Amino acid sequence: MRRLNILILSLMCLMIWNQATKADFGTNWTAIFYNNTNFSGAPAANINGVNAINFNWPHVPIINGVPVNGVNEDNFSVRFTSTQNIAQGSYQFTVTYDEHVRVVIDGNVEFEDYVNDSIRTYSFSRALTAGQHSLQVELIDFTSQAVIQLQWNPVLSGPQLIAPSNGASMEDTTPTFSWSAVPTAVEYQIQIDNSNNFFSPEREATATNRQYTPITPLPLGSYYWRVRATNSAWSAVRQFTLELLRPRLNYFITSDVLITWNPISWAESYVVQISRNLAFTDLVNTIPSADIFVEYTLSNGTYYWRVRAVATDQTGKWSASELITVDMP
Repeated sequence: MRRLNILILSLMCLMIWNQATKADFGTNWTAIFYNNTNFSGAPAANINGVNAINFNWPHVPIINGVPVNGVNEDNFSVRFTSTQNIAQGSYQFTVTYDEHVRVVIDGNVEFEDYVNDSIRTYSFSRALTAGQHSLQVELIDFTSQAVIQLQWNPVLSGPQLIAPSNGASMEDTTPTFSWSAVPTAVEYQIQIDNSNNFFSPEREATATNRQYTPITPLPLGSYYWRVRATNSAWSAVRQFTLELLRPRLNYFITSDVLITWNPISWAESYVVQISRNLAFTDLVNTIPSADIFVEYTLSNGTYYWRVRAVATDQTGKWSASELITVDMP
């Protein structure tokens, strides 16, 4: 049931992103089934006139409402082939699959992936000339249900990325991403990932304007990003790196934090406050100290601290607050 829900969610997302242009599943496909996972030997079944590749087979494969006789429930392979007449333009191809898939256009392998017992959706763009094009989709199913769907739709060119620049190095862990407009676009999708295949984006969001700023900081590291509109292909991919470019004060990579201050001549002791906010209304602790330092254990996060001197006959004012950042690997 969980995997069926994932498939339904994936297909709903595809419907939303294909509202601007009509998706095409192709026509007159030929499906050749093999009772093995390497397309070898005599075919177990050969079916002509398949009008779309859009299947979710929890058990024995079914086409046009009829079970495909002679084909295994698991450990089978199927090759769909067709020749489609396509107008000149840029197209976005979207494939949803489980488990091993390969998409071939005009003899060129455009996409291949293996996912173990889960459903995945991937999109890629391809510019095509006017005329007939050969399409081939191969699926290998090992266990559990088999899922395969292929569709494509004409799209405008993707937006031009503006900032960050390609190869940029930055300290700001909540950078603002910006890009150019796509005609008639009403919404954009941005993906940020530590891999340039974007199979599992670290961040994915939509925006109605032409920029996006993460709400929560990104961890330090190397990233890739891309953007598309509801009616466009993906943009080119850019890479950027988040790293420390200069020393940080009061930045700790260990949980044991040492806080020090200068002595006050009349002080008999000191009181230190550590807070989660600058107003000191969300205190972590209030710590008395007979020395001019305290050592305290903190978890990852941002904190503020202040100190004041104390004597029998007087209490000093609070010092200015100082920032502490704990960022343990």
